[in-house]
Amino acid sequence: MKGMDPRQLMAQARKMKDDMDRVQTELKERMVEGKSGDGLVRITFDGNQQPVGVRVAAGAHDPSDPTMLEDLLLLAMKDGLAKSKKLSEEAMGRITGGAGLGGLF
Repeated sequence: MKGMDPRQLMAQARKMKDDMDRVQTELKERMVEGKSGDGLVRITFDGNQQPVGVRVAAGAHDPSDPTMLEDLLLLAMKDGLAKSKKLSEEAMGRITGGAGLGGLF
């Protein structure tokens, strides 16, 4: 088995990096929503796991029980982050073939 041409290898790596950069840019425009309390609390994330919005319905907050709202916020955040991470992994997986190279470039 012959070795790969280093120039060809570098060109492939450059193309993969360019493709990954393009997908990262596209993921900034794709949104997912984490929900809790039957949608009383909603947190929107972009495809890069960045929060971009929070909505809390009027009935989500009981002034006598602040921990309830805290719990709802935490659950919505975890839900949204999981959805955003899945979206990102699927998009990057199409480029890397599932190799998980997101932190490499």
